[in-house]
Amino acid sequence: MDLTAMQAAYWTGRDWKGPGGGVSAHLHTEFQPAGLEPRRLDRAVRGLFRRHPMLRLRVTAAGQQVIQPLDDRHALRLDDLRELAPDQAQERLAATRRRMTHQRLDIASGEAAEFRLSLLPGGEQRLHIDLDMIAADPSCFGLVMDDLARLYEDPAGIAASEEPESCYFDYLARLPPDPAEVADREWWRARLRDLPSPPSLPLRDQAGAPESTRISALLPPARAAALRGLARELRVTQTALYLAVFAAVLARATGDRAFRLTLPGFFRAPVMRGASRLVGDFTNILPLGLRVGPEATLAGLAREAGREIAEALSHQACPGVAVLREMSRGGQGVESAPVVFTSGLDLDGAQRQLLSPRVGRLFGRLVWSVSQAPQVALDVQVAALAEGVLLNWDLRLDALPEDWVRAGFDACHAALCRLADAPDLAAAPLSDWLPAPMRMRRLGELQKAYLLGREAELPLGRTAMQEYRCYRGPLDAEALARRAEALIERHEALRCRLDPEYSALRVLDEAEPPLERIDLSDMGADEAEARLAALQDEFARAPLPLDGLLWRLVLVEMPQPRDQALLVKMDALPLDGAGIAQVVAELLAPELPPACALPAPPLEQADRAADAAWWRARLAGVEGPPCLPWRQPLDGIDRPRWRRDSRRIPRDQLARLARLAAAQKLTRNSIAMAVVLEVLARWTPDLAPCVAVPVAPPPGGALANRSSFVAVDYRADRGSFLDHARRLQEDLLEGMAHPGLSGIGLSRLLLSQMGGRIALPVVLTNGMGWDRVPADAGLRLVDGLVQTPQVALDLRLALDAEGALLLQADHVEQALEPAVVGALLDAAARAFAALAERDELTLAGADFLPPPPAAPAGAEHAGPGHLERIAAQLFDGDPDRTALICDTRSTSYGALGLRVRRVMAGLAARGLAPGDMVAICLPRGPEHLVLTLACAFSGLVWVPIDAAAPPERRDYLLRNSAPRLVVAGTDLPGWPLASPRTLEAHDPAPIPQGLAALSRSEAAAYYLYTSGTTGRPKCVVLNNRATANVIGHTLDAWGIGAQDAVISVTPLHHDMSVFDLFGTLAAGARLVMPAPAEEKDALAWNRLVRDHGVTVWCSVPAIVEMLLACAPDDGLTSLRLVAQGGDYIKPAVIDRLRRLRPDAALWSLGGPTETTIWSIWHRIGPEDDRIIPYGRALPGNRYLLLNPQGEPCPEGVAGRIHTTGVNLALGYLRDGALEQTDFTEVGGIRAFRSGDLGRLRGDGTILFDSRVNGYVKVRGVRISLADVEAELAAHPAVAQALVVDIPDARGEKVLAALVAGRDLPEPAALRAFLRERLPQSHLPDRILAIPALPLSANGKPDRRRARQIAGQPGPEPTAPPEAPGAEPADALTGLILAAFREALGAPGMGPEDDFFDHGGHSLVATRIIGRLQAEHGIALRFTDIFRHPTALALAGIATRSAPAAPMPAAGDDAAGPQAAPLSLAQQSLWKAYAAFGYGGIFNLPFALRFPTPVDEAVFGLAFGDLIRRHPVLRSHFREENGTPLQEVVPVERLGDYRWFWTSAEAGEANRRTEAGHVFDLARELPLRLRFFREGDEQVLSMLFHHIVLDEWSLNLLMDQLDHAYRQRAAGLAPEWPDQPPGFHRFAAAQRAADTDRAHLDYWLDHLRGAPRARPILGAAPGGQDPQGGWTRIDLPAEVARGLYATARRNAASLFATAYAAIGAALGRLGGIGDLVIGTSASGRNDPAWFDTVGYFTTMTAHRLALGAQDTPAALIAQVRDRIARSLPHSEVPLDLVGEALTGNPVTRLDEMFEVFIQIHARNRMNGAIALMDGSRVEYRQIDPDKAESLLGLQFEIVEDVADETAGLRIMLSHRADRYGPAEIRRITEAVEAMLARFAQPQDDQPLDAGEASPRCAASVSPA
Repeated sequence: MDLTAMQAAYWTGRDWKGPGGGVSAHLHTEFQPAGLEPRRLDRAVRGLFRRHPMLRLRVTAAGQQVIQPLDDRHALRLDDLRELAPDQAQERLAATRRRMTHQRLDIASGEAAEFRLSLLPGGEQRLHIDLDMIAADPSCFGLVMDDLARLYEDPAGIAASEEPESCYFDYLARLPPDPAEVADREWWRARLRDLPSPPSLPLRDQAGAPESTRISALLPPARAAALRGLARELRVTQTALYLAVFAAVLARATGDRAFRLTLPGFFRAPVMRGASRLVGDFTNILPLGLRVGPEATLAGLAREAGREIAEALSHQACPGVAVLREMSRGGQGVESAPVVFTSGLDLDGAQRQLLSPRVGRLFGRLVWSVSQAPQVALDVQVAALAEGVLLNWDLRLDALPEDWVRAGFDACHAALCRLADAPDLAAAPLSDWLPAPMRMRRLGELQKAYLLGREAELPLGRTAMQEYRCYRGPLDAEALARRAEALIERHEALRCRLDPEYSALRVLDEAEPPLERIDLSDMGADEAEARLAALQDEFARAPLPLDGLLWRLVLVEMPQPRDQALLVKMDALPLDGAGIAQVVAELLAPELPPACALPAPPLEQADRAADAAWWRARLAGVEGPPCLPWRQPLDGIDRPRWRRDSRRIPRDQLARLARLAAAQKLTRNSIAMAVVLEVLARWTPDLAPCVAVPVAPPPGGALANRSSFVAVDYRADRGSFLDHARRLQEDLLEGMAHPGLSGIGLSRLLLSQMGGRIALPVVLTNGMGWDRVPADAGLRLVDGLVQTPQVALDLRLALDAEGALLLQADHVEQALEPAVVGALLDAAARAFAALAERDELTLAGADFLPPPPAAPAGAEHAGPGHLERIAAQLFDGDPDRTALICDTRSTSYGALGLRVRRVMAGLAARGLAPGDMVAICLPRGPEHLVLTLACAFSGLVWVPIDAAAPPERRDYLLRNSAPRLVVAGTDLPGWPLASPRTLEAHDPAPIPQGLAALSRSEAAAYYLYTSGTTGRPKCVVLNNRATANVIGHTLDAWGIGAQDAVISVTPLHHDMSVFDLFGTLAAGARLVMPAPAEEKDALAWNRLVRDHGVTVWCSVPAIVEMLLACAPDDGLTSLRLVAQGGDYIKPAVIDRLRRLRPDAALWSLGGPTETTIWSIWHRIGPEDDRIIPYGRALPGNRYLLLNPQGEPCPEGVAGRIHTTGVNLALGYLRDGALEQTDFTEVGGIRAFRSGDLGRLRGDGTILFDSRVNGYVKVRGVRISLADVEAELAAHPAVAQALVVDIPDARGEKVLAALVAGRDLPEPAALRAFLRERLPQSHLPDRILAIPALPLSANGKPDRRRARQIAGQPGPEPTAPPEAPGAEPADALTGLILAAFREALGAPGMGPEDDFFDHGGHSLVATRIIGRLQAEHGIALRFTDIFRHPTALALAGIATRSAPAAPMPAAGDDAAGPQAAPLSLAQQSLWKAYAAFGYGGIFNLPFALRFPTPVDEAVFGLAFGDLIRRHPVLRSHFREENGTPLQEVVPVERLGDYRWFWTSAEAGEANRRTEAGHVFDLARELPLRLRFFREGDEQVLSMLFHHIVLDEWSLNLLMDQLDHAYRQRAAGLAPEWPDQPPGFHRFAAAQRAADTDRAHLDYWLDHLRGAPRARPILGAAPGGQDPQGGWTRIDLPAEVARGLYATARRNAASLFATAYAAIGAALGRLGGIGDLVIGTSASGRNDPAWFDTVGYFTTMTAHRLALGAQDTPAALIAQVRDRIARSLPHSEVPLDLVGEALTGNPVTRLDEMFEVFIQIHARNRMNGAIALMDGSRVEYRQIDPDKAESLLGLQFEIVEDVADETAGLRIMLSHRADRYGPAEIRRITEAVEAMLARFAQPQDDQPLDAGEASPRCAASVSPA
């Protein structure tokens, strides 16, 4: 028979790990009989079990209920305590009560009831009864006791006519379907929105072990009768009356005005005769919503309760469990029923007594009654007893504070007594007569977040949410004290203290005002003011202590005639902002305003699911928190320091604005907020800040903090200001209309969407409607501050005493420059002023933003043009002076001029005229220079074409340029071609004339192509006027003359090369050119600088870095000026240049090709140490930073760079036409819109921010690649760095960094360096060392090629070797290195790189050793990798032989039934499985939650692919003639099995029932996958039987599941590179080979004589119960790092190190010198099976010898070597070893060892599947529960590795029958201390030497 819905809820609730779980639903009672005969009572009990079969109920693991046959358990249990002393007997009696109060009857074995009789000294007795409610609900208790009494009194006295006609199962079978169920379900669904939440109980945050008690009292018959009469008079039931009294008291105790209670009903349908005499579960729970207004009367409340009960009863065809489940689906979690009201009154229309007189006569007085039920914290019961009424409250002490509950009980009892004595009180307001219980206010989500914000764990934490104010003026100290006393009596919020254990505020009955007086009146005025300022600063920032009242007043007496000062500070836990404002106003008003008890606003119940969906859609476009000009990443701010800046908006301006707003149906609040947000938006690059806006329900009721916040996604980039204001008002109203997702829920939503750790760092608080200190108080507010955790800027609106608007900006100093905040407030003030002067609501950035610079930075260069100056040097200057040095040739100015004139003649001879186009396709050299000058002097348009460009690119450049002539050194068919030689073979042309005009010409002079790294190269058309301006100003600024030598290393098709050629010759200097073969030879560049005395260097930064990488420490001595431009300049490069050439001038140059050579520059000074500025515009030009609206950006805000002025190119040439793409107008002036973003510094200097496309989004976080590159380059060893985004193996976008430099540290060290400077989200996943960065043709970093290098798979390096010796010197090293690279995914790894620095661990080592042996015959031991962790070192010790024979092909594992024996490991597991009754002991339950939606049907298809791929997953296990076998189910028969369910098919199942499923391995597949809906998320339960899966296999499955799901989601069937052999083949091969006797002998020698397993603390085993518990120990990072370091020092694994430490701790704790410790081995020594899924794992045991003088080094070596020696023998199962040792079968490994230690390397249960459409399916593991433990102590070392940050935690499982909480505490403390000792660098010192081992301050929590 299936369980009913209520029974199923009880059954699953037993193992519920959430709040209130872990108990069975049962009723325990005790009677005090006298003279019962035990034997007679035993016969009665046995008769009772026979009469009521449900008392023998058994629930199967599959959730079926069956009746257990009668056996010896179904009898009386007797405790004879008569021989004990009275006090000992009472102790035993109390222990029995504790046990039975908290026990869970073994209903899975047919034990649903327990009857126990205790015989006490002196002839006293105690009768104990415990009934499981699954079998017998509370309404059956009286029946059970009456039948027991009758059977005791007269076993034959129960007439046959009273025998039940049948049993409870027949009753269930006869229940017809209720036709009203569907209608009732719909009725409940329609009502769910109106049902309030459960009461705000002060529940303990971290509940401990379940602990229940009861509080009871008996109303005497007279008072009970009076209350019955009152109920009749009010025409309500007694239940309604008692419920009303309880609800009224609960409302007072919690402050709730509405809440939901649960009322159980026990209706028995009249479907059969004798149903009233049946025992079973007839419970149905009814959710009741009750509302208690401030003016409520008991009569009204009782009538409302009666109506609620009647309505619920009339719709009970739908089970209450289903109603709660429906509520859970619509909410954000599992709905519970923490408060239950159970009434035994009004039964059968009469005052039926709980117990019959017969029960009282035979069994005496009922002295104890307590019940427990899952998720129930308080069960309030009323029942008729002894003509009176029993009031009984069962409470969970582990959940609720006992004193609070007892105070509530006393108040309820007193109220009933008072009401019985004065029934007229029912018509009086409850507030007039209801006794006041103890008040506790449960903290809401936001208040709990405030508490958490005080801690250091959160970014922008260590902050108490509090408000500080300082008032100055005349103050009367005594009057102030009296006023504070009046307020503390008026407002209970001022009497609150935090109870941290329950996350609640206790309301004290009375308290003294926290007023302090400080007298500074004797000081001098200045001294007193200074002292006051210091007091204010300290007072404002110091958090209020949490152990007292949460507010404080300090009155400071100042010297006359100075005004006194009052400092006020209030924490936000008890009061929100409006409440604080009200209290301060009442405190300082001349007269105390009358108490204004506003009626509480009506409560509206939220539809949480619908609201969450609404918010998700509303905020879908938010990509990140506002990008204000933060000074540093917010999540790196550890100790925020707050300050306030403010501005005052005059009252008349605000009034004028309010009138304008009203005309547009906008409120004053909305328009004021819109103005602030409109201004704030200009301080963000995208004009779209998403901010938090605090909201609160309308005022009413007692002052409290009921606030939350909504998120406003303000978009100033579209529409008008009026549109923005209207949308803001709508957003606020709609947001407040969707409160089902709280503010904290909104933060979680945004964090899951955006990534990062801070969602809403900017808050806009509107307090314009809050109370103010009146003007006639004579006080003025002089200072104030509000601090909020996880907030960096709080913009606050408030009104002062005169009604002016105060605009306050509370901000974190480390986050925002004060000048930025001041500028923002100034702009807001201008915006308010501008609006106040208008007749309509129009506002633009120009109204409030500071204007950009009014004029260009300087005039255009007025001197001779560059062509004039060059001609003067060539034709009129000293002809013998050297002009050009290239290779070994020098050319004088005279000779160069002559060659230029010859080429001019040659060009003219070709018929070329001014304006014609010439393409120069030559390598760097004199010919290129001569051709360029000849074209320039002739007025020909010239374009340099990279001679080394790929043919396709070269052809495109030529086609687009359409040249009349191509000058090239090679044949280019199809083009008019000339060689330099033929052009120069002419007589010289005349010296060119008219060069002054030509130099100033705005006609096209030359073309340059952009690099084209983001698409097709663009042909930029440039002119001489712009070129002359650059060269003229640059020569003047740099002072270049004939004494200088300038080197030309920039490619000649790059714009910077124009200065190299023209600028050098215009100055009469020497131009040094590398030879063609030296184009990229940095060593040659250094030689040229040295040999030719080069004084000026100008290039892109990447080329400078190449130069420096090869420069000796004493090199580059001749350089006096180094200029860099065209890309990001790294401060580290500047630092190196300063060290090499401290007196050299360093320049930053910038500007795109479209603005001619360079158009912005900066002389780099010593203050430019972290950021190299972009600079200021070159004279004749102007730089503008504009937002998307074309408005100038304020200081510090990133805006798109626009350039105007003389330097602008003419446009782009495309197919013969001039295009103006990216050229625009700004204020009517032509401008170029670059692809760069910049920020304006306070001094007018521009800082480069990023490329427009220089941001990438990785794991939801927006990252600037330039920021990461800058921090990498700050490392002294990194000369060059380039960061790109690449897809990882699963298609997810990750960061990769390419670095070049000398003596580079390992990637792990570089990550550690970055970790100190960048958020975790910005750390590269991969760091690859290469000799030099890939460069584009223009010498800029080539990101496209960088992505190819960083993302290329394969074992070989993706870049050339780093340096000589980086590649292996011999074949053996090469093979080992290749294995390292492949296994670790580290293609750049070198032969001397450390295995562990690249992420290696023991499982990877196992794979590598196996592969090398199998494929290459290279033999290594496991410990070799730890002792020699580089490929080079391993090659020196490895031996080599012929490789092993290859494994036969996998074949078709899917064809036909295939039977095989179990493997040795499976056989061992099967023995234990059988010993435990083939139950669920070897279930492996995993659960995943999906933050993003997953297609469940696709998931099922994908996992089906894995089942087909791995035969073990579709195998049966059965016994044949006593021998277990496994048999593969053919693929074609998979359709016969059900193993997958979607959430729509979940039914009554949940994760708990799934985890408890008992497999029938002979008939079922050994796995089950079932989806559920838990709140808004999909959850997957994956249950495997351990016999088919180990940890290695699980990781294989998760990797392959990613691939299969990705393919299936795209409509494809997954393709696999190969088919691994099936596990059944391994098992057959292993068993055919039989056990190697040598392996068995090894273990016999090792374990012979080992001590038998016993508990560590010496007690004998207490039983064989596998029930247990577990504890989680989180080790601090410094201890984890220390353990890793210790492992490395001792050439050992982390596992061996931790193993030794744990063993040492346990040995010392238990006084053990020879400790046997179990562990696991992978069982995969043959790589042929590395990709096979199955259960390979074997158990091994090692002996650890312990002594007084042990050192960490000695213990680690002992463990390391013993494990290493044992690995070749690990195939032998430990049970076989045990049998050989003892001669007896071993079915339980805890007979061989008490302690088991294992390690879990990173698993794959957390991640994301990247789909082909770019979306992701994220999944996160839900921690499994540990309810059972086969072993005494099991330590699981969990190595959490994320981004190379190793974290360690230890999961300790224990047997509850061997270790109690005290013992586990001792063990964890000893282990913590020993781990901390092992983490210290004192390996060779005895453990006892020196000071006691330090505690490691691990975080220990019972899990």
